Amino acid sequence: MKEPNDIVERIVGAPRTGTYQLSTDGELTFLRPSHDWHPLTSEDECFFLRVYGPGDYRFKGADLGILVTKGRMQTAAGLTGRCRRYIDGIRSWYVTEPIEQPPAVMPIAYLK
Repeated sequence: MKEPNDIVERIVGAPRTGTYQLSTDGELTFLRPSHDWHPLTSEDECFFLRVYGPGDYRFKGADLGILVTKGRMQTAAGLTGRCRRYIDGIRSWYVTEPIEQPPAVMPIAYLK
C-alpha cells in the first residue's frame, strides 16, 4: 500500500503488523500479532506487514505496508469493494501530525 496523497506528515501512530478481520459492516479490527500470512482462513481476514511506523514520514508514494488476503482484490473493472474497505481500514489506523517544513529531498546520486 502506497500513500496516494501529496502530503508530508510525521507518523505518530500506525497499525501493527499482524492479522486483521473485516466485519460485515466494513470495520477492520486487529486479531493478533503475526509475521506469517499463511494461517489466514477466509476472505474476511488479512495480514498487514507494516513498513512505515511511528517516527517515519508519510509522503506521496511512501510504502505504508503490504496487505495480503486469501481472496481476489482486483477485477478487470478495478479494485473490489472489499479491497477498498481493507485499504480504508488500514489507512484509518495511521495517525499523523503536520510538520512545519518538510525535509529536503536529496537526489539519490548524492547519497554515499
